[in-house]
Amino acid sequence: MFVYDEATKTVYLPLVRTVQDIVKMCPVNPDYKLVQCYDDYQNRVLFAGYKGITVTPSGITQTKVVDYQQYYRSAATAK
Repeated sequence: MFVYDEATKTVYLPLVRTVQDIVKMCPVNPDYKLVQCYDDYQNRVLFAGYKGITVTPSGITQTKVVDYQQYYRSAATAK
């Protein structure tokens, strides 16, 4: 999905970039003996928002970046 603004010749693309961490989990039973270990896959969001890209005959340039995580962090600290 994307939005195109004809007046500014800008394409707005929603983007989410994540990285997956593998954490070794080794639970302990009540007798403090390790039970079978397993890999736990955890996703971390690096970027969630949208980017505006302007297309002209002379080239393609990134003209706008909105990071939703940054917005929500600043809104939470403003309270």
